[in-house]
Amino acid sequence: MIHSRTRDKQIIQLLNYLGLSVSYGRVLEVEKQIATSLCERYKADSIVVPRNALTNTFTICSMDNIDQNPSSNLSTKSLHGTMCTLHQHPTDLSVAQPELQISKETKKIELPEEYTFIPPAHDVNTKANPPPKSVEAPYFDFEKEVSRGNMQNQTY
Repeated sequence: MIHSRTRDKQIIQLLNYLGLSVSYGRVLEVEKQIATSLCERYKADSIVVPRNALTNTFTICSMDNIDQNPSSNLSTKSLHGTMCTLHQHPTDLSVAQPELQISKETKKIELPEEYTFIPPAHDVNTKANPPPKSVEAPYFDFEKEVSRGNMQNQTY
């Protein structure tokens, strides 16, 4: 649990040295076993859902885009993605999913092509046409328009 919160190798090594934790290598091994088991389960179910999702339960899905630092067209540190959140309203009829059986073996996790391949937004053999750096807009003098009477009966 400490590793999942901190992702700090040195803390796990120190706790292991003090006899309070398993080795860092064992932590990574268990994480890989859990990841392998989850991927096998998702592959068998043909859908990716959280392990704590209930069946026979009214569920609402909320989706939104995630944009961080989209100020530059050439930015290399920006993030664009999609977020999905499930909201469940349990009742007496709600059923928990079966407990995950963690595999002792680890193997390379193969993702479907639709998870790993993103087609280009434009033909790579043609030059991209980026938007202009600035756009000319006519100057709008708010005070002048009010004095002319063009801004009557409007709320701002």
